[in-house]
Amino acid sequence: MTDDDRGFFLAPGPMTTLPPDTPILAGADQARAAAQGLLVHAYWLWAYGITDDRPAERQLRSVQAILQRAQELSDEPVGIQREPENRVQVTCRDFTVLYVALLRAAGIPARARCGFAAYFTSGTWEDHWVAERWDGKRWVRDDAQLDEVQLAALHATFDPHDLPEGQFLTGGEVWQKVRSGEIAAGTCGIGDLRGDWFVAGNVLRDAAAFTGIELLPWDSWGVLTTNEPGRPDVALYDEVAHLTGTEAVAELRERFAADPRLTIPRRVTSYVDGVPCDIDLGGKEAGRHSALARDVVAISPYTASR
Repeated sequence: MTDDDRGFFLAPGPMTTLPPDTPILAGADQARAAAQGLLVHAYWLWAYGITDDRPAERQLRSVQAILQRAQELSDEPVGIQREPENRVQVTCRDFTVLYVALLRAAGIPARARCGFAAYFTSGTWEDHWVAERWDGKRWVRDDAQLDEVQLAALHATFDPHDLPEGQFLTGGEVWQKVRSGEIAAGTCGIGDLRGDWFVAGNVLRDAAAFTGIELLPWDSWGVLTTNEPGRPDVALYDEVAHLTGTEAVAELRERFAADPRLTIPRRVTSYVDGVPCDIDLGGKEAGRHSALARDVVAISPYTASR
């Protein structure tokens, strides 16, 4: 990793800028524990005895909005393990983004990766996000979502904070393995949403996160708004998968800025419960959203921000 890359992955982005009063934690273990103490995965509520589902919380994009909601639920500070019912109900993406933000604040280069995990359901590659943190020698893939409750339910025998090779693959890595025939596209996705078009979406979301913009898993823009099952733009995804795989950070950022198929605009389409909503990433939203789901991210234009 070059010095420029190290600086890039240390700097907060639009989604990973912490409120100024957030305490700086000592390192990865404390940052991970803080994320687990503030958040609970919305699809694992049953494991924590939670019956009150609050779906609007899953629409919060920035860590500032997530932490603001956490304070509304309980005034306990960051770093305190709160009761599960007082945690913000989120997805794997949000565990990852908050963990990355806390790591960067602690002086640890970190980045969010969007892809697929092999450890949730045997024989499938499930849509998932994890963090990568720089340990001084290599990028360590670290799943901040998996706490003792989930590890026990999964009967996991691996270290979730230094994932063994092949347990998690980025969108680009899975795309390349689908193209080579090593992985069947129909095994990749979530629920009944599976196939090469789904993998293509995670190629782009991982690349966007790599350039500093970690959007929600159901946000779409550019080429993603025209993706059709069985008809992805193969050459484009081949190129982006290659760039993320070779960690061509500067080239990838330039590519996103120059190509309208990739450039993240101010307005995106977010599929909330399957309903397309027009979202203004500058802070104004249209469509079917509650007040809680409104998430101000004061950055414009996005592609020139980092």
